[in-house]
Amino acid sequence: MPRDRLASPLIVKAMPLANGHFEPIALWLERAYPRNGEVVLMQSGKALDATRAGFDVLRANDDQPLFTPLREATSLREAFFNWLRDTKKAREA
Repeated sequence: MPRDRLASPLIVKAMPLANGHFEPIALWLERAYPRNGEVVLMQSGKALDATRAGFDVLRANDDQPLFTPLREATSLREAFFNWLRDTKKAREA
């Protein structure tokens, strides 16, 4: 069943602390992919078959990512945590 939009599994927000300050938090929601689910580019109401990709496909086999965390990651979640680790943007993950 076609859907017009997808929700991100990543939630980023400021958590209020008792002292009146805020701490940034990122919450990654575990979720299952729809069985045989695909994403596809639509143009003028028609699916462009050459753009079909499964939900779990991060990049095409011959893609050379310019964003360093994507180079060795097999999932977007892994790339996000690689970026947090490599840039030291998080105290813990």
